[in-house]
Amino acid sequence: MALNSTLLELGPCQITFDGVDQGILLGDVEIPIEEEFAELHGSQFGKTILNHIKSGKTVMCKASLAETDLQRLATAIGGVVTAGGTGQGVVIRNDVGADLLAGAKVLELRKWINGVASADVADRVTFPKAAVLGKTKIVFSSEKQRSYDVEWHIYPDTATGIFGRVGDPTAA
Repeated sequence: MALNSTLLELGPCQITFDGVDQGILLGDVEIPIEEEFAELHGSQFGKTILNHIKSGKTVMCKASLAETDLQRLATAIGGVVTAGGTGQGVVIRNDVGADLLAGAKVLELRKWINGVASADVADRVTFPKAAVLGKTKIVFSSEKQRSYDVEWHIYPDTATGIFGRVGDPTAA
């Protein structure tokens, strides 16, 4: 196979969640994909693993939002922006029992090229069912820029088993 340097890329991107641009990002955007396996054994072989059977998959998206406004904080913690007395705030609730899948929304990443998000469908990663897990850390520091770390859990379409698509989101 011949080497092709035109396939080398840098990877900044734009993230939209439910159609809302998540603004300037800080550091890497990661999409960890982890498969789970069940081990198959046989007594005659002791503890030797004879086979692995796929038993599940977890897909996530992790990013740090650099713009620290109330709407982005609400996204990061799964809260809501409210208005009251003298201004706005973010309400942090104990929402035990909340159904994250029921509130899942479209998460889309687009390549960032020459200062703008690419309009080419080949430059997209689209997840139709994503929900914020609310695993946020906000650090107040005199040495590091503040940001909101966000983790989205990606859910598969239970009819097709598809988590998302790289490239054209309408491709079969």
